[in-house]
Amino acid sequence: MTFITCLLAGFLFSLVSTQTVINLSDADWTLQNLPLNISVPGSVPSQAHLDLYEAQVIGDPAPLSRLKTFDGLQTWLLFNGLDTFTSIDFCGQHIASTNNQFRQYAFDVSDQMRNCSNPMLNIDFGSAPMIADQIASEPGQETWPFGVEIVYEFPNRQFIRKEQSDFGWDWGPAFAPAGVWQPAYAIQLETTGNKTPQLYVRNSDVDLSRQGQLNNLPPSQSAPWFLNASVDVLGSLPVGAQMRYAVADSQTNKTVSTGMLNNITMSNSTITGTAILDPLSYELWWPRGLGSQNLYNITIDVVDSAGTAILASVNKRTGFRTIVLNMQVISDAQLAQGIAPGNNWHFEINGHEFYAKGSNFIPPDAFWPRVSQTKMQQLFDSVTAANQNMLRVWASGAYTPDFIYDIADQEGVLLWSEFEFGDALYPVNQEFLDNVVDEATYNVRRVNHHPSLALWAGGNELESLELQNVKNSAPDQYDRYRTEYEKLFLNHLLPVVYGNSRSISYIPSSTTNGYLELNFSLPIPMIERYNNKTPGSVYGDTEETRQSVREAEFSLDYYNYDSSVAFNYSGYPVGRFANEFGYHSMPSLQTWQQAIPASELHFNSTTIELRNRHYPPGGLNITNFPNSSKGMGEMTIAAQRWYPVPNKTDSVANFSAWCHTTQIFQADFYKSEIQFYRRGSGFPDRQLGSLYWQLEDIWQAPSWAGIEYDGRWKVLHYIGKDIYQPVIISPFYNIATGEFEIYVTSDLWSSASGTASFQWYHWDGSPITNVSTPSTNFTVGALNTTKVLSHTLDNSTLDYNNAVLYMTMTAEGQLPNTNVARTFKHENFFHAFSLAHAQLVDPGLTLYYDSSTKNFTVTATKGVAVWTWLDNPAGTLLNFDSNGFLLLKGQSRQVGYNLKSDDTNGDWVNQVTVESLYNNTLSLANSQDAVQDLVQILGRIPAQKGCLGDMGVQRSSICSWFPRRPKKDGRTLRHIRGNSICGRNKSDHVIEMWMQDDYIADPPANGALDAVDGHAWTPWRGPLIVISKAPVEELIPRRTLIEGLRNASDGLASEGRWGKLHHEEDSGKVGVGRVACREDQDKGVPESSSLEISKRHPAFRNADDPPSIAEIINYGLCETFAYEALQPQVSAEKTAKPRNPAIEALYCELGRLGFFKFKRAEIGTTRNGIMNGSGSKLLLDKRKRPLDVDFANALCKLCRTQIIPLAKRRHNSGIETEELHDEMRELVSSWLPDFD
Repeated sequence: MTFITCLLAGFLFSLVSTQTVINLSDADWTLQNLPLNISVPGSVPSQAHLDLYEAQVIGDPAPLSRLKTFDGLQTWLLFNGLDTFTSIDFCGQHIASTNNQFRQYAFDVSDQMRNCSNPMLNIDFGSAPMIADQIASEPGQETWPFGVEIVYEFPNRQFIRKEQSDFGWDWGPAFAPAGVWQPAYAIQLETTGNKTPQLYVRNSDVDLSRQGQLNNLPPSQSAPWFLNASVDVLGSLPVGAQMRYAVADSQTNKTVSTGMLNNITMSNSTITGTAILDPLSYELWWPRGLGSQNLYNITIDVVDSAGTAILASVNKRTGFRTIVLNMQVISDAQLAQGIAPGNNWHFEINGHEFYAKGSNFIPPDAFWPRVSQTKMQQLFDSVTAANQNMLRVWASGAYTPDFIYDIADQEGVLLWSEFEFGDALYPVNQEFLDNVVDEATYNVRRVNHHPSLALWAGGNELESLELQNVKNSAPDQYDRYRTEYEKLFLNHLLPVVYGNSRSISYIPSSTTNGYLELNFSLPIPMIERYNNKTPGSVYGDTEETRQSVREAEFSLDYYNYDSSVAFNYSGYPVGRFANEFGYHSMPSLQTWQQAIPASELHFNSTTIELRNRHYPPGGLNITNFPNSSKGMGEMTIAAQRWYPVPNKTDSVANFSAWCHTTQIFQADFYKSEIQFYRRGSGFPDRQLGSLYWQLEDIWQAPSWAGIEYDGRWKVLHYIGKDIYQPVIISPFYNIATGEFEIYVTSDLWSSASGTASFQWYHWDGSPITNVSTPSTNFTVGALNTTKVLSHTLDNSTLDYNNAVLYMTMTAEGQLPNTNVARTFKHENFFHAFSLAHAQLVDPGLTLYYDSSTKNFTVTATKGVAVWTWLDNPAGTLLNFDSNGFLLLKGQSRQVGYNLKSDDTNGDWVNQVTVESLYNNTLSLANSQDAVQDLVQILGRIPAQKGCLGDMGVQRSSICSWFPRRPKKDGRTLRHIRGNSICGRNKSDHVIEMWMQDDYIADPPANGALDAVDGHAWTPWRGPLIVISKAPVEELIPRRTLIEGLRNASDGLASEGRWGKLHHEEDSGKVGVGRVACREDQDKGVPESSSLEISKRHPAFRNADDPPSIAEIINYGLCETFAYEALQPQVSAEKTAKPRNPAIEALYCELGRLGFFKFKRAEIGTTRNGIMNGSGSKLLLDKRKRPLDVDFANALCKLCRTQIIPLAKRRHNSGIETEELHDEMRELVSSWLPDFD
């Protein structure tokens, strides 16, 4: 409970015989809230809320009480967004009802306010799904043929003007929220007396076009700028009101031009004027990558007839640019260039064709009030970082808020915008049409000044899908529904755009074959083409060339979920522009963990399947497993068909790997399509745009997104960044003919020249020399493509199933609107067939972080790393400079990053991991594989100050063995301790392992039970490894070591060999189990268990078990980490000779399995250890070659495939150790002839 204290100061009371009365209202009061450290002046009489408001600690607790009631006041209620059905009462009287989420509503409540002493506003919201159903069931209501309305969850969305995706979509939930979702105001204006009349600006329209410009047509770039400014006000415009303007540079605030507007007109509560502006006074605004984003602040003042008093003022940040969607007939000049006949379908900025590169923007949250400016800035930072210059703001969401357009203006991202209609046909009764016109007029005028606004489209897939559905299901009714479609989208919405803007193009549907005629002498200038096409001509933004997805005569978006033909580019649609295409994937483990419990973290869990809306339930079915499983199956089949898929015994690790593999397929597929579309810029189809589906997620779920709900990049967004570079090299393989070609494609506005190089490799990294792929010089024209290699793939000369082509391109050229030459580089890779059965090898990836440069360095030491992936932990939001790339053997890449948020206090750099597609071939079911992985990690520790040998391991033994020692209570314990890395036995420089054979549920309370040679023993569960922070992390990134330890220990734990992990932290030092480290014991540091320590964290206060490895990492429970040991490690005789980590792993594993005999006298000494005899000579002393990496790899493989299985068989048969050694010698000699 929080208490508020009122303090009285400065008054003293004394006991006197006379009556004393003190007015406490005159006292100095202080209002305090001690827990919140609030102290403000108080008053009496008052209440806490009023004092806090007076001190500006809180807002007005009753703001309507400030409304005045004297005569001569006009009172308005203004709502910028009510979602959706409301009944509004004010001062106890009904004011109005609303039925449109997207309209601005203004209500004059002057009469109600005049006699209202206690104003009260009440807004009742109705259930949108229920009201939609009621409207649909009204007598004589509009109907449509079966299948025209696409039902996702709630039906009948087309009858109401609400965010259509609130009723469900195939990527999001159906919450159908209600509320005041945009700002609302109560406004009072004085209307009488001699004062200047007061006006309040409710909306405005600032339109900058070239003089004489008409919508949808390219204007003259030499014409002056034409300013049309219009202001919508509350209040009464006085007779003779004038308008003036001022334009200032937004960076310097320097005034560029001023003047009066001409041709003033007033209609209702709107005043409009125009002006001609000198084109030489303003710098142009350009999209990202095409020039600078020059912005200006334009102020429009409404003034009285004398021009002295400002009645109203509007300030807008804008830019000078022309943006046109050119859909004109292909000209003779274009035909002469080899462009196919038909119509254009591309954007032109300031008179220049350009290639539109980007994606589709959907609602970033199911609840718009949660969409913050910070989150949107981060999203647009990701857009521009990925070389995108255009987003299609998809219809059927909500109209984009101004602050998002502001960000787009600043970042240079064009926004193709749409009215909120999609995947349905709509009523055309007059009430509905009037409602829509008000909605459209408000939003067109509101955002028209933004230079990022690129287009208005009537809706989503209306011609390509909805009218086509009518033609398929009810062809006899097609003319009726086409007429209704034109009534809404041509007769009503087109005039709204054309009547409020000359600078913006309009199309009635997002995917369309364009117009048949554009004639401004007609009442409705645009006549749609529909399917009136000439054979051999190309129209529209996409055009199906085969009936692979849906039979269609109209242009279609491309979605093909038959993954067997995913990379067959001969089936991709050919058109002038591609505005939707895609395939779904899973989000990352880190994103799933934000939304669902750990018990549901597996691929086809109930929660995940029900969050997957592909395919949608088609109604209010909360158990959509039949449809959802189809979408889940498509992801699964695609992954299995094209890549090795994971099969890990750790369910969470397996789930994470599966999620990642679906992302690889998605990225690979999109890359193939984008390469194809970009190549079309130099082909007859003159393809000049690709916007993939989709940019971001609305929640945590499977979807087509490239950016997950919290902003984490999927593989797709990284690959999109790479393939949207200005100049790229890309391969094309026709699997039917064997024809293989490579092209260089450029979206620069001038030619570029350079060199393309090619080399085939085996997966082990060795070059393939029997296939000739010489380098070639090239010149690629402006917005064009050129072939740099043509070849036929013939398996008789090369097994292309197990070969990868690495290609690079270097070119000299200039970015648009620059005069500086620069070098463009791009690399790509190609494999002819599926990687599912490719003979991938361990690339031996290493990861190093340089704190001075803040770069990660990734190196492939042993083979080709394909789909190399750096992963950042939960608790961070960042993107790497590059990811999902290929590394050749011996190749390194430095990778920077952009950190956006961090909850790890900087420790995330130690938790970054790296892997490649090869990791999918590993299974933690075999703990020996995990052991070898860890050994390889340890083997990469570099030599330093003479402390380490040439193999990167300790000069002294990795570990000393103390074999099983039975205790008097029957428990069996072992202790393994590693010597100092540099030969110093200090606890902050050692790797220690503690192991216990048998699980002990209730360890004795007295801690250590016994000791051998002064070493403490622990009854706690084991085994454990303790890694100190220094100096190990100076030698190898700690996270790399942690990953190896975790994989190895998880592998062992999954086989039931060892108990759970424990760790200990005492005064910054490290101890194990219930025993503090030796130095701490000397200092008398008290002992404590990992479970006790973990209970210091709120998440584990009621825990019965110690934390898991993941929990230790995620919660940061200790500075250093203790992990389950891989196995007891066996050392050979102490020697200064460098050791091979693979040999150590071999003996450790054999020792752990108990294949050696021990005597009591051997306890406590390494000189009598078992490996100083035949064992050590077997593999250490009798060698003819140095212990290099290749040898270590061979020995690892030998250990896994031959020696350990042999040892297991012989041990189970009771064979003697010496005989086992003889058989092992024979195996080693036959596999490794360099041994005696």
